Amino acid sequence: MPTNVMMHASPSDLPPNVQSLIGRAKELFDRSFGNVDDDERASFPLFCSSAPGRVNLIGEHTDYTGGYVLPLAIGYATVCYGRGGIVKSSSD
Repeated sequence: MPTNVMMHASPSDLPPNVQSLIGRAKELFDRSFGNVDDDERASFPLFCSSAPGRVNLIGEHTDYTGGYVLPLAIGYATVCYGRGGIVKSSSD
């Protein structure tokens, strides 16, 4: 694993389905952008984040009006994986 990866959880601490999704995201990233370890992009940090899926069984937009809500976690997740850095606009 690259040394410039910031992790808030060990991959082994994540559920197997999320581990699999992260592996697939890495494969797609590498296939789309190639191996960036050998060019100037290697200096940009690698980011990977995931968020669990959820649904609202009842209560879409009712919680702020005093209504009931019942959000539930589901067995899906969204994974973002890539390299990046802060780019200053020309107006700065």
